[in-house]
Amino acid sequence: LVELLCKTGEFLPAGEVACQGCGPGSYLVEGVDVCVPCAPGSFAQSLSSVECTRCPRGYLANASGASACQPCPNGFDTAAIGAQSESDCICGEGQYQTARSPDETVACRPCPEGFTCPLGSDMRHFDAYLRGSWHQRRLALHSVQEPFPLVRASYYATVDEPLSAYRCGRTEACP
Repeated sequence: LVELLCKTGEFLPAGEVACQGCGPGSYLVEGVDVCVPCAPGSFAQSLSSVECTRCPRGYLANASGASACQPCPNGFDTAAIGAQSESDCICGEGQYQTARSPDETVACRPCPEGFTCPLGSDMRHFDAYLRGSWHQRRLALHSVQEPFPLVRASYYATVDEPLSAYRCGRTEACP
């Protein structure tokens, strides 16, 4: 009787004479010879994977068993690796999302002059900020959960034109 040694990521199924891997989208739990599908947010391309790889930033896998990650739509980014849903796709740093209503096209635009746009900046967050109480608005200015374009020092903007920045003549004259 000859014992067959399989390569890493492969196993010998009972009654078989050839080693096999689990296939794309799954990995082998070594020692127990069980194939497990990759969790959402991760993938395995190889036929003989022993682990899944989390999707890189800007990509997602919304179902288990993915053999590849899909890019976020419209050139969006993600805040971290391992995105599992299109809702994880956001505008990158230096950009902001323009859509403010469901019928508008969702797109990322470059941050306007006079503003800083943290990762995930979204004008819908600005609209929610305006609807909040004074106290809620004060807290929102320091929030990283729902960022929106922020006016830089030495500039000001109005509520009616929130994405038009005007340079202050004198710094002490800025509102």
